[in-house]
Amino acid sequence: MNKSFFDNRFRLIKQQEEICYKMLRNAGYFSGTDSIEITDDYDVDLRNKYNNRRCADIKIGRTLYIDCNNVLPNEEEQYIIKEKQLLKYFELAEKDGDFFVYLFHLFFIKECELLTKRLQSYSSNAKKNNIKIKAQVNCLPISVNYLRRRISKCTTKIHLKEEIKKSYLVNPELEDGCLIKINAPKIGPIINLKHQYLMLDQKEKEILQVLP
Repeated sequence: MNKSFFDNRFRLIKQQEEICYKMLRNAGYFSGTDSIEITDDYDVDLRNKYNNRRCADIKIGRTLYIDCNNVLPNEEEQYIIKEKQLLKYFELAEKDGDFFVYLFHLFFIKECELLTKRLQSYSSNAKKNNIKIKAQVNCLPISVNYLRRRISKCTTKIHLKEEIKKSYLVNPELEDGCLIKINAPKIGPIINLKHQYLMLDQKEKEILQVLP
């Protein structure tokens, strides 16, 4: 894939993160927003523009990684992050102070159909009871230091197979394919942002629905 593909992908993701930030503001999760700016680099997404202190990072999830050997009863409450990214968060928080990560689930019709098919193919119980992954616009907010203290109690590690790495990772040959699966009920509450999504204008909704 050429450089323009990744440049366009980066711009789209930044647009989506800005809209996610707007939904969080409308839900009352940020105050003093005049001091917060959205960054356009590869650090964290939200920083204090007066002292450059990290406030939060936004990560948008469009999929679930279901281990066919260990299907969980609450798969749609599992949030995914690269282990490499999580270790970077730990390093930044230790060096410069704690900040939050907002892990989003943007599951629209296409995503739900795909994930439901995958779930039912891996779980006979899900297929028998016609268990479906529901449409959702929500996020799991986590303090980096709090997650570090509880990581052994709320996470499992996934090692991606080579064929999945090639379709999921930007640079599969440079990545080890290790993902961390965070069990939301064991770490904190999920924020339902469906109402804030419905408040967006049509163009913003369409941008959120585009797959990077």
